[in-house]
Amino acid sequence: MNLLDQRRTPKICISSELSHGGLEIYNNNLSLKGYGGYRSALSTHGLLSGNFYYEAQIESKSGNIRLGFGQKNTDIYAPAGYDKYSYSYGDANGYIFHNSVRKTYSDTFKYKDIIGVLLSINTEPTVLKDYTRSTLVLDSSLKFVSRFSFIKFFKNGEDLGIAFSNINPGIYHAVVSLYCGGEVSLNFGPFFAYPIDNHI
Repeated sequence: MNLLDQRRTPKICISSELSHGGLEIYNNNLSLKGYGGYRSALSTHGLLSGNFYYEAQIESKSGNIRLGFGQKNTDIYAPAGYDKYSYSYGDANGYIFHNSVRKTYSDTFKYKDIIGVLLSINTEPTVLKDYTRSTLVLDSSLKFVSRFSFIKFFKNGEDLGIAFSNINPGIYHAVVSLYCGGEVSLNFGPFFAYPIDNHI
């Protein structure tokens, strides 16, 4: 199962246009810090089919963080997992979130942990409006139906298992939500601290 190849695609980073203005985005749009209430940011590219993996290193000892994937219309004024368009894993109690429903998933994560986030869509999508052969698209207005898909997380290289399956139809961007000082640095590849080829 092949992951996205950053050497063959445009640079993936956090999109200023798809992010809340209250977040501090720096380091070539690969690091973020939050102030005040939960605010969210999405990546420049969204997944159409295949596998999208990124790593987030936790850079703060205070605040809260959620990591996951969300569609372009995810509410950036709220934490990921607040609405039906996003899915996330939170640091505080190891819960996962989708559509404001919280479920127990795994351990907490903390300062200097590296969390891997994987979305896999293993079948060719049924495209309802248009078709593209690109794995990554800049415009997530396309709509499609994915028959098989899942999101799973990794903590310092350990596979935490599938958190979500049968993901709602849509094109998904990486999403990060930060609260009261939460801070992360992102790595969209192609070289990762914990490559996951043997875990899939």
